[in-house]
Amino acid sequence: MKIKIKVKHLVLVIAVCFLSIPFMTSFIVPQIELYVADKKLEDGKSGGKALMMDALEGPLLPGQKWDKIIKYIVGSGVAGGYDIYVGPSMTTHSGHAITEANFTWEEKLPYLYDYLDNGPVDGYLGSVAKELASYYQRERQLNKADEVLLKAINRFSATRYSSHQDELLLERVKIAINESKLEKAKKYIQELIQTIDPENYYKNAEIAKLRAEIIIRQGNLKKAYKEIKTALNKYEDDWEKENTRLTEEIEGDTEEINIENTVIYQQLQSLEWHLSKAIENGDESIVTVNGKVVRNDGTPLKNAGVFLRKESAVNSSITEDEPYPVITDENGNFEISGVIPGSYQIFLGFMFEQIDGWTWPINSNEWIEVDGSEDIQYNITLHPLMDIYSPVNQEKIADKEVTFTWEEIDGAAYYNINLGVGIESGSVGASFKTEIKDTQLTVPIERLYDKQIGLLIGDEDIVDPYPLLGFTNPNNRFSWSVEAYNVNHELITRSNGYRLNGDTIGNLPFFHLHKRQLTNADRLLIEKKEKEALVAYKKNYEENPDDIHSLRMIVRMIGMEGDGSLETRNQLALPYLIELAEKSSSPEYSYEVVNYYYEKEDWKAYHKWYERYAELNDGVVSEYIQGTFASALMKQEKLEESRELFQEVMQKDESNYFVGNWLAVEIYLSEDFNKAIEIAKEHPDKTYLGHGETRKDWLTLVKKLQEESVPFTNYEQELKNVLELYFKSNEEELTQWIEATDKQALKKFIKAIREI
Repeated sequence: MKIKIKVKHLVLVIAVCFLSIPFMTSFIVPQIELYVADKKLEDGKSGGKALMMDALEGPLLPGQKWDKIIKYIVGSGVAGGYDIYVGPSMTTHSGHAITEANFTWEEKLPYLYDYLDNGPVDGYLGSVAKELASYYQRERQLNKADEVLLKAINRFSATRYSSHQDELLLERVKIAINESKLEKAKKYIQELIQTIDPENYYKNAEIAKLRAEIIIRQGNLKKAYKEIKTALNKYEDDWEKENTRLTEEIEGDTEEINIENTVIYQQLQSLEWHLSKAIENGDESIVTVNGKVVRNDGTPLKNAGVFLRKESAVNSSITEDEPYPVITDENGNFEISGVIPGSYQIFLGFMFEQIDGWTWPINSNEWIEVDGSEDIQYNITLHPLMDIYSPVNQEKIADKEVTFTWEEIDGAAYYNINLGVGIESGSVGASFKTEIKDTQLTVPIERLYDKQIGLLIGDEDIVDPYPLLGFTNPNNRFSWSVEAYNVNHELITRSNGYRLNGDTIGNLPFFHLHKRQLTNADRLLIEKKEKEALVAYKKNYEENPDDIHSLRMIVRMIGMEGDGSLETRNQLALPYLIELAEKSSSPEYSYEVVNYYYEKEDWKAYHKWYERYAELNDGVVSEYIQGTFASALMKQEKLEESRELFQEVMQKDESNYFVGNWLAVEIYLSEDFNKAIEIAKEHPDKTYLGHGETRKDWLTLVKKLQEESVPFTNYEQELKNVLELYFKSNEEELTQWIEATDKQALKKFIKAIREI
C-alpha cells in the first residue's frame, strides 16, 4: 500500500523534527543524565559523582539543582560534618555511603557558595551556611566562617524566615565561645537581642544558656549557676503561661508536649546539675583539657573533631549542641577550655580517609575525671587495624574443628576473639574466648554451636530465629574479630574497623559452618513457628538423650513457656541447663548454673559449679566473674577472703564495678573511713552506662558518711549492724531500717550498694 504525503505536510514534519532537536538537547537529555547520575549515586556505583557534577552544570528545571546540592553535598555543621564518630561507649556514622561517590571539600565548596549566593531563601540556606562555617572552623579561618554566616543572615533579613536568621546569629555566638573569643561572643549576643522577639521564651532561654557558658569560661561557677537557675525558672513559668494560653484559644484536644522533651530544657537542667554538683563538692575551678591526635607513626590528624561529652550524654549521638566541640590543628593539637568539674568522655569525628585502615583502641570505661585542681593532658593515638588470616572470605568449614589465625602484634600479652551472627536486621555479636596467648586458636565446632546468642523470655509475637540458632545454622553467615591487649589489660588494636580501599581492605572476616544439617525443628523455628519448634525439640530430646542440639535449643527457648520474667525462665531452664552443663564441655552452661545459684544464695551448689566452670575455662576467669565470687564470699560473711579478692580484682578491672562491695567490707573490718576514702579515690566507678543511668560517686558517699558520723557516739556500731543486714541479704529488716533512719548519708550509701 502506498501512502501519499503532500509536499507542504512533508515540510511540516521535517520542521517539527528539527525543532525537537534543541528541545531534546536542552531538556530531555539533561533530565536523563540527571536521572542516571541520581540512580548511580543512590546505589553507590562508580561514576555517579562525575555524572552528577556534569548534570549540575547543565540546564535543569527550577529547583532541581538546589535539591541535588542539599541531597548529596550538604552535611550539618561541625557536629554533622564527619563521616565517622568514635567514642568509648559507641561508634556511629553519618549515614553517607562509603564509596567513591563522596564529594571532597574541594568539589563541594563551589556548589555550597552557589547556594549561599543564589539558592532559595529557606531552611536549607541556614544548613548551607553552617556547613561552610564548620569547614572554615576546621581550616582555622574564623573570619570566613563569620563571613558566610553574615551573608546568609543578610539574605534572611529581608524575608519572613526570621527564625533561621536567629539560628545563624546563635551559631556566631557558639563559634566565638568555642574559640574562647568571649568579648566577641558578648557582642554577638547583644546584636542577637536586638533582633529576637522578647516573647520568644525558647530563644531567650538559649541566650541565657550561652551567657552562662561565657561566665563559666571566665571561671565564676556560682554566678553561672545563678544565671542557669534563673533561666530554668523563667522557662518553666513561660512554658506554663504559653500552655495555658493555647489551651484557652484552641478548642478540643491538643497534642501536649512535655517540657522535659524540649532540647533547651534538657540542656539547662544538665548544666544546672553539673554546676550544682561542682559547687557542692567545693570544685569551683574550671580547667583546660588539651592533647594531640596522632597515628602511631607520629603523623598528626589535622581537622579531626574532638567532643568532650558529659556523663549524661555519652549514650546519645553527636549533636550540633555539643557543649565542648573543637577541631584539631595542623599538628593534631586540640584545646578545650572552660571545663566544669565532672566526669567526661572524649569522642572523635573523622572523615573516611582519616580513619581508613586505622582504629582508636579505646575501652568503654575510659573516663576523664575533672576535679578542678589542674589542667588535663589527654593524648590520643590511632593504631593500624590488625590482619586476620583464617577463616576468611566466605570460607565454608565442614570439619570438626575451626582454626582462627591472625597477625602477631608487638607488645601484645594476649588476644580476645569475638564472634558475630547474621540476623534479619544486620548482625549481633558476643565475646567468645579471652586471654589467648598465641596468634591462633583451634576449637571444636561444637564449642561454636554452644555459644548462646539469643534467648527467649516470655511468649514473643515476633521472633528473629537466627540469634536463637546461633552458629548451628548452616545457611547463615558468621563473622569474627580479634583484639590485642598489653600486660596492663589495655587495648592495643583490633581487626574490625573501617577498611575502605584496596590497600586496607584485607581479608573479609566471614565464614560458614557446613558440618550439620537443619532438623525439622530448626526449619519450624526459621519459619517462625516457635511453639511448634519447641515441642519438636523436646520430642527429639526425649527420643534421643544424646541429642545435644535439641537440648541446647530447649534451654534457649524454654522461656516462652514462662510469664516473661527472667526469674521464671531460669527456673524452667534449670533442669535442662544442668543436663546440658553435665553433658557439654562448654564453660558457658556451667557459668549460667553458677549465676542461678548465686541469685538463690545456695552456696554449696554455687561453689561446686564455680569450680567446674573455672576448670572447663582453663582456669581463665574474668574480672567480673571474680568480682561476683568475691561478693559471694561477702554474702557468706567470709569477709577477710572477700576483701583480699576484691583488692586483687580491682587491680585488673578498670570499670571498678564491685568497688561498692569492697568499700562495705573495708569499712566493716577496719572501721576506718580514711582507708575507704583512699580506695574510693583510687578506684572510681567507671562502669558502662545505659540510657538514663549515672555512675555512683563512691568518694562523695564515703566522705559524707565520715562527716555524718562525727556527732554520733554509736554511729560506727549502727553502720556495722546495717552492713551485716546487707551481707546476709536480710532485705526486709534493711528496708525497715531505711524507712526509719534519720541518717541520710548512711541511707544513701546502703541504697547505693544494694543497687550493685
